[in-house]
Amino acid sequence: MDGATTARPSPWMRDYLRRLDRDRRQREHEAALRAIRERGAARRRREDASHRLDIERADRSKLAAAQRYHWLHLERAEATLPDEVELLPIWERDITETARRLGIEVCVVPDCAGTNASAWASLRRVEIPPIRSSWSYCAARHELAHVERPCDRQSHKRRAMWGGWICVRCELNAWLRVTEAAVPSWTKRNHALMAQALRTYRYYATADEQLEIDRLTSSLGFAQVVLDRLRQGKDIAS
Repeated sequence: MDGATTARPSPWMRDYLRRLDRDRRQREHEAALRAIRERGAARRRREDASHRLDIERADRSKLAAAQRYHWLHLERAEATLPDEVELLPIWERDITETARRLGIEVCVVPDCAGTNASAWASLRRVEIPPIRSSWSYCAARHELAHVERPCDRQSHKRRAMWGGWICVRCELNAWLRVTEAAVPSWTKRNHALMAQALRTYRYYATADEQLEIDRLTSSLGFAQVVLDRLRQGKDIAS
């Protein structure tokens, strides 16, 4: 009708509509969170299923494969070796202080233990396992290093791997940062863990990257890391 005016909703109706809108947004938020969790769980299941195949492909040595399975089962059993018990507080403090200094959000995810942790450099966020061993400490330090020292756009090259993507240069840069920053020392056990991890990427590396992986993971590479840390005045262990 001409000249008719639309009636304004009453206060209780406005309040009711606001509650409906708030409930709708809450449901959408919860649904989005569930989808993120489900995708993460599916990704971890895929990584876990491919773990054995990855080891068999990259580690031809039966001893190296046995060592990796040993650490895998230790992590999943939430076990700590006797000689590492006193180091746990040092490692936890290092991860916490480094994340705070760099402004990185750290999410501790028990399901990451023994499989793959994750890093999102653009979001400055990492998912790491609980710190229970040198394996989990190195994994956590490695993910922080992905955010702290990503490779530049020119050298960043993604390759298909395990149904996902991998940049070998990113992995090398991150592990090099771990060798520099690990506390209280860089040990042969740390070096063996790094070697096991890097060798899983060797198949996907360029010829130059393969040479770098071989050099870094060798006994000579360990000696060079120790020498570099000594020159920087850091504590070392053989």
